[in-house]
Amino acid sequence: MLIHKELRFEFVTPAFIGGVTPASDPEVRTGAIAGMLRYWLRALTGGVIGTSRDSLKQINSVEHEVFGGVFGKPSAREARLEVVDGVRGKLIDIHTDTYKDFATYLGYGLKENGRKALEPGHTFRLRVICADRTWPALETTLRTWAVLGGIGSKHRRGFGCLKALDLPQKALTDDRRAFAEWLSNEHKVTAAEDTMPEFEVVHPRFLHVKQVPTLYPSWEAALRAIRKQLRVDPGREPKSAQECLDLRSYGFRQRLKFDGSKPCQEAIKEHPRGGRGFPYYPTVDKGAAWDLFQGRSAAPATLRNIQFGLPLPFPGWDKMTVDAVVDGKAVRRPSPVSFRISKEAKGCRVTVVFAECRFLPEGGCVEAKFGRGRPKRVVAPATLDHARAFFDSIQGKVLTL
Repeated sequence: MLIHKELRFEFVTPAFIGGVTPASDPEVRTGAIAGMLRYWLRALTGGVIGTSRDSLKQINSVEHEVFGGVFGKPSAREARLEVVDGVRGKLIDIHTDTYKDFATYLGYGLKENGRKALEPGHTFRLRVICADRTWPALETTLRTWAVLGGIGSKHRRGFGCLKALDLPQKALTDDRRAFAEWLSNEHKVTAAEDTMPEFEVVHPRFLHVKQVPTLYPSWEAALRAIRKQLRVDPGREPKSAQECLDLRSYGFRQRLKFDGSKPCQEAIKEHPRGGRGFPYYPTVDKGAAWDLFQGRSAAPATLRNIQFGLPLPFPGWDKMTVDAVVDGKAVRRPSPVSFRISKEAKGCRVTVVFAECRFLPEGGCVEAKFGRGRPKRVVAPATLDHARAFFDSIQGKVLTL
């Protein structure tokens, strides 16, 4: 028996999604949604059975059954998706004076590419056809995507957040339990040993979710609060909880310690760059990065903020960029910390997600590359302690998985 559903989704924040010409004509594409659902189906399955070599084969089997696949034994998909309404919509240009206080930082690189976004409030309709035995897993995957994920460029920084208008609300812990039961019944798999996963999984030991108590008046205010929690400018420090995620730890990427002082306040006056100082608060890594650029240290540099994602650019220093490298090629590494913005009747809330998993692929390393000269090695983080410290520094309601 086949299940037929048509589900509506609403964008809560601007969505930088693709299309034939992404800069001027973004589209809500079925393929992009299917890609995100594949991601969260793997995360849910890996959260139950682990990510060992044997588990990966089972994860692929589950994914191929639901969405089809061509690797190994080709299989037809049991679920068919189609965006039937709302493919295109009204666009918003956030690279203007109105939004630049958060868009330039959270959307780094989008302005240079001329990217515009689908505006918040845009809705689209997704048609879902699947076998009745597959619907419980697909429903959980759709809801997990809407609650913990997003779509489009920079969606881990709070853009491209969604609200599912037609799916019944359920607690994350109930969804995870129901998905585990479905796996056990349909695929005869059992829970695996709790070991550090190779990728992001939905598991209470490795995925941590916290909802900030502040209710922000708009999506713009919520994005500004995320920006100020990561980085602030002198003279623009938050004065209230409405302007950041937590007044104790705003400007985290610039802080040397938490003692009530402003982020790296003394570094404005004294800095390795000839003592001239900076007109802004430098990040906690600025001194080590400057020594790396100058070639002053023979030992590999240690940069803590690479845990917020790679590549990490220093464009003013001979186009210096810190990259994760595998087999001589640069690869992107997403931050284990992401932000979701949800819409309520009287405003918006921010949810912070911290996913513990292997940061670098096996055999990978971190290098600093320059416009000229040879790459230099950077110490890769052995743990995600810096990212965890950011998550722990924010007060809020922990959502149990």
